[in-house]
Amino acid sequence: MFLISVGFNSLLLAAKPIGGLQLNTPPACGGVVYYKRKNGLHRMRKMAAAGIRTATEADIPAMLRLLAELFSLESDFSFDLLKAERGIRTLLQRPQAAVVFVLEVERQVQGMASLQVLISTAEGGEVGLVEDVVIAPEYRQQGLGKQLMVYIEAWARRRGLCRLQLLADRENKAAHGFYEKTGWQPTRLWVFRRSDLV
Repeated sequence: MFLISVGFNSLLLAAKPIGGLQLNTPPACGGVVYYKRKNGLHRMRKMAAAGIRTATEADIPAMLRLLAELFSLESDFSFDLLKAERGIRTLLQRPQAAVVFVLEVERQVQGMASLQVLISTAEGGEVGLVEDVVIAPEYRQQGLGKQLMVYIEAWARRRGLCRLQLLADRENKAAHGFYEKTGWQPTRLWVFRRSDLV
């Protein structure tokens, strides 16, 4: 795993609500989502029609299916149904410290991501740890992952977070490319863990 982070020096513009979240909406944009980075305003590729909202307990079966797919790509983790369900339920029960987003296509959950709020002494405030970012295989390469990340960044700005960070499997080059294209930068940090505490 390696760490990727994004700062909040960019302005997000949208011509229509993204999953219920209304951002700045220039009328001339015609339903196209734009995002602004240091090197200018970028038009997102045509995206499948999707909605993004906060997850509920009713979404747990669909999220477990997505997590099984995600963990099959990560060599550091193996999918355990009971642990995954317990983890999702814990996130849903802590609305002040965590949020889980689901992405729907035709009213079916086809993507998800979670965000946990942490305190950073380096930033002097709250930051977000993004995890569990996954789109169902049949809906990839349609701009949905980018739409989900834009939504997460907008949510984090509204919450007043100073920074977002996430972990990506070291061998998952497709994920690395995706995150870098959406404005995330790799850091020089190594990730260490202890998994023998229980």
